[in-house]
Parts: sequence; C-alpha cells; structure tokens
Amino acid sequence: MQNRLCTYGFKDPISNKYIKIGGNKMQEDQKEWKKVETELVKFENIDDTVEGVLLEAEIGGLYGNIVYKIKANDGKLKTVFSTLILESLMGNVKIGSNVKIVFTGTQENRKKGQNDIKLFDVFTQ
Repeated sequence: MQNRLCTYGFKDPISNKYIKIGGNKMQEDQKEWKKVETELVKFENIDDTVEGVLLEAEIGGLYGNIVYKIKANDGKLKTVFSTLILESLMGNVKIGSNVKIVFTGTQENRKKGQNDIKLFDVFTQ
C-alpha cells in the first residue's frame, strides 16, 4: 500500500492514521544555534587526566585508531585518540560508563625512530 500525501502530512499504512508533519513554525527568537566544541586531550604531562562519561568509541583518525568521545565532569566534550595500550585498557569499558584515564608516563619504544610508548591507568565505575 502506498502512503497518500495530504496537505499536512501522510497517511500511515499500518495504523491508517494521518501523521502531521511540519506546522507549528518556530519563532525566530526560538532558533538558537549552539556551537559544538571539543577539546583534544593530548596527555603530554604525567598525571594528565580526563574523567567523565564515555559517549562513543569509533574508528577514525589518520591511522584508523579508535577515537573516544568523553563528556567530562565539567560538561565539556573531550576527544581522546587511542594508542595500542589505551585501546587494550578501554576494551571492557562500556559506552555510558564513568571512566577516568590517567597518563602515567612513557616507555622507550624498542623500534628505532618511533615515538615513546605512552602508558595509562584506566578506571571505571
């Protein structure tokens, strides 16, 4: 059965009811845009910490590593690019969990010419 358009919506073929679309135009003063901002957490100093709710973990970035989005306790959105160490620690942290990531230092990389390996502690509630 095909949906029949009407002047204000369409007829739902399952419920056989008209579904209203549009209408109720917002006043210009109600249209408020808020800039979405995120802070990239670089973990440059020992004890650098990000703490908050894990919103998502998606594959991204230049090398296909995991990108974590965390809503910090101060309400700001934080972006954390994963390393192999961090990825292994975050593997069991569920989306929506409270998480705390603490940079604990570096370890020399055995591969010559590579950056030192960043080390972390991860806590969850």
